[in-house]
Amino acid sequence: MLEFSWMILGIYNEAHRETQLPKDVLTAPSSTSGNFTVEQQLAQDLYLQYSEDIMMEAKEVLQLQSREYMRCDPREHVEGETYVQFTELLQGYIAKEIDVDSRWLCFGNCAYYKYTRSRSCSKPNSQNCGKHRRCRGTVHDCRFYDADAWVCLSRKPYRRYESIRYENRLILGPHGQCDSSEMKVDSWWSLMPAVSDTRNNMVVTGIKFTKQRRIIHLKVQQGQALPQGQVNSSTIQWVDVEPISIISTQYQEGRDYKKLSFEDRNIDLDRLQAPSDHVVTGVRFRMLGPHINLEVQVTPVNYTTGQLQPFKSYWISNDNTPVMAKNPRMEFKLYEPDDPTRFPSIHKIDSQPDTFIRFGPTSRGKDVAQLTVPFFDAQNVSPSPSSWFSGVELFHKGHPGSGGFLGLRVTTYDMTPYMEDPEEATDTHVDLPSPPIV
Repeated sequence: MLEFSWMILGIYNEAHRETQLPKDVLTAPSSTSGNFTVEQQLAQDLYLQYSEDIMMEAKEVLQLQSREYMRCDPREHVEGETYVQFTELLQGYIAKEIDVDSRWLCFGNCAYYKYTRSRSCSKPNSQNCGKHRRCRGTVHDCRFYDADAWVCLSRKPYRRYESIRYENRLILGPHGQCDSSEMKVDSWWSLMPAVSDTRNNMVVTGIKFTKQRRIIHLKVQQGQALPQGQVNSSTIQWVDVEPISIISTQYQEGRDYKKLSFEDRNIDLDRLQAPSDHVVTGVRFRMLGPHINLEVQVTPVNYTTGQLQPFKSYWISNDNTPVMAKNPRMEFKLYEPDDPTRFPSIHKIDSQPDTFIRFGPTSRGKDVAQLTVPFFDAQNVSPSPSSWFSGVELFHKGHPGSGGFLGLRVTTYDMTPYMEDPEEATDTHVDLPSPPIV
C-alpha cells in the first residue's frame, strides 16, 4: 500500500504541475503527458517483490514449526468425557483351590493352575466366593500370597475388591469402603471404518476415541476442503459412528468388531503418513494376526483447487509384526502399572512408533489388579482453525508407575512445498493476489 500511495501522489503532482503551465504549453503535444506506465509498472514490480519476500519469510517460519497436534492431560479426568476404558478384560480374582480344581481337590499349587476356570463355590454362605461376582471366563497366572485373608469388596464400578489384607500383614491395594457392585464386562473393539464424505469433498479435520454400547470406536470430524489447504468452517461436524449390537446377526465378530481376550489383547502403536498430494479421509482398526492394527484412508487432492479424487482413495498401514525376521515390531511394556487417573502429574508420550503394547491388569500390589490399562484419551484431537491432515499416530503416554493412556496425534498438511519463488517454481505454485489497478 505504501508503494501504491506513492504512485498516486506522483500522479497527482504530475497533474497538478500541468494545470500550472501556460495555456500555450498545455496545448502543446507531449510524449509524457497523461502517460504513467512507468510508475504503474514500478508499483506492480515492488508489490510482487514484497509479496514474494513475505511469502518466503512465512515459509521459513512454517518449516521451523511442528505440524503435529495432540491433547495433553486435562485438569481433571472424567470418565466418558476425557477418557474411556475397557472394563474387566483382565482383573484380579480371589479363589480357593478347591473352587478352581476340576477334581474339587486341594493337593496342587499355583503352578498347577496357570490356566483354569472358576468351577464352583464350595461354601457360598461363609466364604468370599459367595459374596462377589463369580468369574465366568478363564483364570490365568495363579499366585499364592497366604492362606488367610480379609477382603474388602468394592462399591465402585468395574472393581471386585478395594484391598486385601493377609494374615502375614501383607496388604494389596489401597484401603477403601467395602461393598459389592455389579458391572458388565466391556472389552469390545470396533473394526468399522470412520470416514469423511469424500464425494462431497469432505476431509477429516478431527479424531477421537469414543465408547458406545460397551464398544470402543474411532470417531472423525469432517469439513469441506477449500483451495490451498483451507476448510469451510461452516461445514465442520462430527460424523456419527454406526452403533454396533454384539447380539445382532447383522454384525459379525472379526469383521465388524473384536472381543479382546487374554490371548488377543495387543495393539500396535504406529505413525502413518500419507504420500504427497494426499490427505487423510478416514481411519479404522483391523486385526493383523492377534494384534489390533491402525489403518488410515488417504485421498489424492489438488492443492490449488482443493478438489479431492474420491474414487482413488485407499488405505495405508504398517504391516510389521513381532515375528518378522528383519526389524521385528517390539513390545512396549508397562511395569507395575496403577490407575492413571490417580496421578496429578502430566502423562507424556513414552512410546515409539512401530511397537506394540499389551492390555493388562493394574498392579496386584497397588490396585489388586482391578482395572485394565492403558485407558483411552477421549479428548477431541481437532486443531483450530481446521486444516487438512496428512498423518495420524497412535501412541502411549505415561508416567512411571502409571498405566497411562492411548492417545491420538495428527499431522497437518505441509503447505511449504507450494510456497516457492516464481522463478524456481514449475507446475506447483501459489497464485499471488493481483496488484492494484490504477
